[in-house]
Amino acid sequence: MADEAVKTNDKVLKSEEVELTVHKKPQCLIEFIVKASKDLVKKAHGKAVRAVAKEVSLPGFRKGKAPDDLIVKRYSDAVDQQWQKKIADDSFAAAEKLARIPVLSTKSPITFNMQKHTLEEGAELTFVFETEPEVPAIDITKLNLADLPKEEIKEETVDEGIRQVSFFFAEWTTVVDRGASAGDFLLLDIYSLEGDEPQKVFNDTRFEVAEKTMSAWMRDLTMGMKTGEEKEGISQPDADASLEDKKAFEPKKVKVVVKKIETAILPEIDDSFATKVGCKTADELRTNIRSLFEKRNAEGRNKALCDRLADDLLKEFPFELPKSILDEEVKFRLQHSMQNPQFKKEWDAMSDEQKKEHLEKIREVSENSVRLFYICRTVIHDEKIPLSPDEIKPTEPTFIELLLGLRSPYEQAPDKKDEAMAMSRLMLKKAQEHLIEQLEKKAS
Repeated sequence: MADEAVKTNDKVLKSEEVELTVHKKPQCLIEFIVKASKDLVKKAHGKAVRAVAKEVSLPGFRKGKAPDDLIVKRYSDAVDQQWQKKIADDSFAAAEKLARIPVLSTKSPITFNMQKHTLEEGAELTFVFETEPEVPAIDITKLNLADLPKEEIKEETVDEGIRQVSFFFAEWTTVVDRGASAGDFLLLDIYSLEGDEPQKVFNDTRFEVAEKTMSAWMRDLTMGMKTGEEKEGISQPDADASLEDKKAFEPKKVKVVVKKIETAILPEIDDSFATKVGCKTADELRTNIRSLFEKRNAEGRNKALCDRLADDLLKEFPFELPKSILDEEVKFRLQHSMQNPQFKKEWDAMSDEQKKEHLEKIREVSENSVRLFYICRTVIHDEKIPLSPDEIKPTEPTFIELLLGLRSPYEQAPDKKDEAMAMSRLMLKKAQEHLIEQLEKKAS
């Protein structure tokens, strides 16, 4: 009996030292009701007397050498305080050994209430503490993989990728004697005029005046504009945009400033050009760009699958969380938001009711985040999926990846303070990818 972990409420366990009743309460709280034996209480009393004796001096005795009965008589309050602490320490250690229910963490508080303690009758006391969540086993038969077909990379997509790479080797000419026209490249500053003050959203950013690369509202606004000219307009979705994009798009009042107008003569795409970007031939360049786009699409598809899988996991496998962990996550997210001056300004302007509503939203997001963390940690543990710090170190980007903007030249391995967060993200990713792989096998 004593060797089995407690799985139900009101389980009574006994050893020579304690009799233990376990109550499981909401929010991962555990209550131990403990009856400590006379022997345990007696030994705790001796420890308490010795602890007090080491701290006090009595006339005629060296420190720590005074008789026990004299220490108890002169320092009864101090002895009793130490006695209760020793009883609590020894009783909890014996109870935890019996129940095999771990405390949540070394930082998690353990409170106790002493009902009685005597040398003749032993002691009765109650402990309350938080423990780890009980994450249910993940049954993949309860999950449904989203139907997201793999997107094929079209030839025109590869052509456009090659064209974008070639712009870095183009011959650029500045236009000074006319306004912008189709085929030009405009260096623009764009400001949002929605707030109290204009907010710059693009700075010295190059846009091509073409249907496939520039939104209709921006083409209409900038067509004919000259260098140094500025205009105000309303950003809005293109007429052929999907209904979903149109619903998600929020029109904004903007100001566009033309900094420069340029034209470009692009180099011929041949083997000689391919060597400039690290490829041996133009065919190899084409193959590499196709592979990079396929990789990007696969990563995007996988992220979408992971997001939908996360929703299913949270819906199908509910369990309670420790309040302290959830409170800490809410605190972390709020503090992180406060580092944004714009959010801080908005927060300070909120009413008490608005702040309360916002905190409730943060708490909901936090709860889902923490719950998903525990689910994925369980998957990693149960399936013995390896995690290595080497996996959070970014690989060196290729020249083509940099030219296409698929990678940043400033990627760095996380420092020590961010390493735990990076490992947590890696754990979530690998756990969900494992489940997706299992679901795809089941579906095939």
